[in-house]
Amino acid sequence: MKTNDILMILISIILCGVSIYILIRNKEKKSKKLIVYCIIGMFLVMIDACMLQFFYHDNAIYKNFRMIALLSIMASVAYVDFTELRIPNEYIITGLVYWVLSIFVELICSSQFIVANIISSLIAAAALFIASLLCKICIRGSIGAGDIKLFVVMGLLLGLDGIWSAIFLSLVLSFITAIYFLITKRKGKKDAMAFGPALAIGTWLSIFLTGM
Repeated sequence: MKTNDILMILISIILCGVSIYILIRNKEKKSKKLIVYCIIGMFLVMIDACMLQFFYHDNAIYKNFRMIALLSIMASVAYVDFTELRIPNEYIITGLVYWVLSIFVELICSSQFIVANIISSLIAAAALFIASLLCKICIRGSIGAGDIKLFVVMGLLLGLDGIWSAIFLSLVLSFITAIYFLITKRKGKKDAMAFGPALAIGTWLSIFLTGM
């Protein structure tokens, strides 16, 4: 195992730990379901981390850092959004901090394309912000403010190359979930539905299947 592989795995554990800490810190009661969810979430993030390092091994470490950072955030966001229908700003701020840190990692590892990568991230974030904002305006109740902010973080960390497959899979999963809830009458047409879990699973699948 190479030094970069060990470093990336350790970074993945730390990033997951930060997100789990934020999640558990805000819960007065630490239920068994929450603990089990944290373990499963961390396990899934580690699977993608290993895939990126050992299967999609041509990726630069700063790119893998961004993807794992996003997954670690979204794993906790999915739980909060599903249970409380909200996305706390703590996760959004954490995502922005991770993006800034990733720029420093890129400077250290390979600064050849750093300007192009920053521009790609900013364009992706702007595109997702505009698209989600239009969706919120045109389709009432379709998306929340927290989802819009999460889209911006996704754009920054995935860039133009990574957002398309992640968003596509997320939308497909969201559509299937909405149809299921409507058919089973667990939700009505006017009821709010959490989009965070679909975004988390769609992004996880996209990274697992393509390595971005």
